[in-house]
Amino acid sequence: MKPPLRPIQRNSSGLQTTDAEALSDATAVGESLPDFVRSLQLDFADRVSRYSRGAVQLSDAWKVLAPVLTARSAWCAADGYMEQQTLVPSAGARHPLTALLLHRAPGELNHRAWAISPSVNPLRFEITDRPAEVDRLLQATSHAVHDPIAPSTVVVVLARFRRTLSKYPDGQSLIWRDAGAFLATSHLIAATLGLRSCIVGITETTRFRLRGTADELVDVGALTLSRED
Repeated sequence: MKPPLRPIQRNSSGLQTTDAEALSDATAVGESLPDFVRSLQLDFADRVSRYSRGAVQLSDAWKVLAPVLTARSAWCAADGYMEQQTLVPSAGARHPLTALLLHRAPGELNHRAWAISPSVNPLRFEITDRPAEVDRLLQATSHAVHDPIAPSTVVVVLARFRRTLSKYPDGQSLIWRDAGAFLATSHLIAATLGLRSCIVGITETTRFRLRGTADELVDVGALTLSRED
């Protein structure tokens, strides 16, 4: 796979026309989409209609995350990085993503946080020493869904960029693709379990320094989980 083009390699000529037109035969005539398309335009409230304040059980959140974080196989790459195969495809098999689960049980004031990375046997680790980072993520999520009360359950996707960039130096876009696939798959699993879920476009809200390394994890998206109000 070739890496993305560097800016100096990009050619902007011809971009004023649509790709669909350029793809068609020179004699082809474009046709307008059916009028009913206009009636399907969604306002912001419709786009977040999968979001509600109905709290989910912590066990429900684990049911959503377990399938996307459990690797079917793992192997060591030539450069020492662990590559894996999971339900969610990863460009380059580096799986740079870690899920951060933020959950507030009914009657509790504060969210608890757990981090889980893809593995053949994924383990969850409770995070108790990053309150400022957790608060920033909850505030950003609350702002994104236009709700002054932070959602009770949020899955934040964190990325360790160097895990992918060590193999693909120009591969930053691969990480964003991984994040999209992770969130979309989690969204479908939540629906299968009868839960409400809402993909939230928060990115680069905060950075988590990794103990014992010079690396950090950066948020690249989030998903709220809930039930009917």
